[in-house]
Amino acid sequence: MGLAAAQERILTLGQLDARGRLAAFLLAMARRKTRAQSPCLAFEALVSEALVAELPMSRIDVADYLGLTVETVSRVFTALRGLGAIRLATANRVEILDPPALAMASTGTVESGGAIPLRRCA
Repeated sequence: MGLAAAQERILTLGQLDARGRLAAFLLAMARRKTRAQSPCLAFEALVSEALVAELPMSRIDVADYLGLTVETVSRVFTALRGLGAIRLATANRVEILDPPALAMASTGTVESGGAIPLRRCA
């Protein structure tokens, strides 16, 4: 892991709320796939197209990577799906239907209070 990637991960874990962490993670995974397929095109030029984030890990691993619980990751996935920002094609494939909405969600800091309301399980 490069220094810039490590710094970005520290910022993600330290400043963003759960929704912001997962949104930033999904966008990073989509960027990674986009760069692998089309290294000459800028990511921003492809935002108008359907983006896909391939997750090479389970929900448990995603939660661990983001410093969240599995239940929180599941609730955020459900909330983002309910907003129409993503579609869960398979357990490891997330289609990003509204990249600008996801980019906006990835700026949700803990202090901003603009989080997607997450329902708690009883």
